[in-house]
Amino acid sequence: MYILNWERLFKGHILDRGYNYFCDGAVDNIQRSEDKINAIVCGSEDYEVEILFEGDKITDMYCSCPYAEDGNRCKHMAAVLFEWEANRELENLEKPQGEVILTDKPSTTDEVEDIIKLADEKQIKEFLSYVLHNDEKLFVRFKTLINPEISNTEMDCYKRQIDATINEYLGREHFISYYKAYDFISDMETYLYEDVRMMLDSGCYWNAFELTCYLFIEVGEVDMDDSDGGTGMFADQCMQIWEEILDYADEETEDAIYTWFTEHLNGSIIDYMEEYIENILMERFTKEKYLKAKLEYTERKVTELKQVPESWSSNYQTAKWSLRHIRLMEETGYPKVDIDCYCKQN
Repeated sequence: MYILNWERLFKGHILDRGYNYFCDGAVDNIQRSEDKINAIVCGSEDYEVEILFEGDKITDMYCSCPYAEDGNRCKHMAAVLFEWEANRELENLEKPQGEVILTDKPSTTDEVEDIIKLADEKQIKEFLSYVLHNDEKLFVRFKTLINPEISNTEMDCYKRQIDATINEYLGREHFISYYKAYDFISDMETYLYEDVRMMLDSGCYWNAFELTCYLFIEVGEVDMDDSDGGTGMFADQCMQIWEEILDYADEETEDAIYTWFTEHLNGSIIDYMEEYIENILMERFTKEKYLKAKLEYTERKVTELKQVPESWSSNYQTAKWSLRHIRLMEETGYPKVDIDCYCKQN
């Protein structure tokens, strides 16, 4: 049995996420008959999937996840179809002597390696060519693996995929409900775990920083029911990546990162996300040149805030940046008389 061109039924980023679920072994208990496929897909919950078909065409698809309830074709459906196709191809392989016994799905690294050994170089290249021609995201990942230098065009491609994922979750109401928030944050984390991690492993520290910052800003601006605190947890992971980048980045990249942080503390990022940037800016950059630059920066911030009409918010911000300036004065060895004078003035 062969289902014709089923990939075209899904949007690109949905297909990507379904493939990731398939690769993670999330499809379980797959059952096939003459006119349907049933399976369980493990996501934030266990979801039931049913694919109906006639001949070589799909006639209907069902999934118990909230996203599919609105009539959408979800990643769980795509994962089941990837699993079905992988099993079908394995069944059609000619089994050589000393063959490897295959289970219903590649659940271990050794099993995947065994399947690759069964294929010759031509088969691998043809399959890889097919996958990369039909999946922009995997193509960019593969290109990054082969040639770590990431162009602006490729970075724009990553950003388009992130935007498409966000827009898919926001839907017509431009709001992500509580029931979809967990999956949304999980999908955003996938970009950190896979794409940003690949950049880090390739030594592309500025690219990793740029993509992490883009995710940080975009997720912070999403309107959703964040009762479980997913945005904060995501921001914590971005912070950890920033810390790791600063551990390995050269001086030029470190300078560029410092500049980015200071330039984005201007109200362009939602306030509770700004605190993450403020904290890493104040705590991480400890070289003498940064301490001097931060002294000038905090003094300028206080001066600017004093020009703002008085309110609870402006008073809070002025006090916060004044205290940070005082701590920097202490760290850089200012005389106590100068610190006392600044305290009286502010």
